[in-house]
Amino acid sequence: QFSPDGQFLAIGGYDATVAIVDVTSLTAPHIVAEIPVDGLINSLDWNPNGELLAIGGSDKLCTLVDASQNWQILHDLRRPASVSCAEWHPNGRHLAIGSSDVVVVDVETLRVEKEISFQNDDGNDDTMSFTSNMSTGLVSSTSSVASG
Repeated sequence: QFSPDGQFLAIGGYDATVAIVDVTSLTAPHIVAEIPVDGLINSLDWNPNGELLAIGGSDKLCTLVDASQNWQILHDLRRPASVSCAEWHPNGRHLAIGSSDVVVVDVETLRVEKEISFQNDDGNDDTMSFTSNMSTGLVSSTSSVASG
């Protein structure tokens, strides 16, 4: 995920580490930070001004990292299941986090402002991905259930 100004690229996956790469010079990119987490990285999203990075993972956390404070971890927002996606509102204050539900969190107060729960036909929660338009309050979600 590129930062809004294009200076950094956040890379995460199976190794439980988010690498922050300075790509100012594409001929000589270099890692400026490595952020450890306790699981797989499922989602990365920068807030609109590029100061905060949301990291969603299999550890049931959405971790907020401050790029302006030497990549310091600010908060770990615990969810009921693996965090499959996180997306910032254009105002930079609200963050939608998808897990077995979707919550909209005010990152200044850490208060959940909205919660949307989903259940499949057998009553179990499903992990989902989503696209949101928080100015209208609409959330479009998709989920898949593995058959066994």
